[in-house]
Amino acid sequence: MILILPAVISVSGFSADKPEKVMIRAEPAGKPIAVIKTDTPFEITEDAGEWVKVTVTGWVSRSELTATDQMPKTYPDQKIASPHGEFTITGVTFVPGEVGSQCSGIIRNTTGKSSTVVTYLLKCFSADGRQLESSYFTVNKLQKGKEKPFTVDLRYTRPHEIFTFTVSYETSF
Repeated sequence: MILILPAVISVSGFSADKPEKVMIRAEPAGKPIAVIKTDTPFEITEDAGEWVKVTVTGWVSRSELTATDQMPKTYPDQKIASPHGEFTITGVTFVPGEVGSQCSGIIRNTTGKSSTVVTYLLKCFSADGRQLESSYFTVNKLQKGKEKPFTVDLRYTRPHEIFTFTVSYETSF
């Protein structure tokens, strides 16, 4: 249900003039995090007595955002084929780095065989399918059935440019 907050609200015979703008708070009676005009459509998603949780949907021009405005995007898990079976990559995010982006996630050895050193190739793609950048990374001493975090630095690509990515197995020792 989408509601529009009118300038005057009437409840059980009482009415009160409302200000032109309403503060949205992170939690009931908490710090304000945004301000909306009273005629902005919103949806009530939770009712807690004196407070209601609302959702406001809208669009913002990308040109008005900076890298710090953009939340890290988490991508779906990927299975990576190798001669010994599959590795699984989970929780992959791309965040602004010192120069371009930093990719991080967890790699899980589901091959049934421990490896000393495994090299992978990360490729990042734009929404139109163009390859933006690629980078090799290694994971050392990944025991069978275990997982390890990994991090890859990308020099030229900003997080908002990355639509999807692939990781491929290259070599192991």
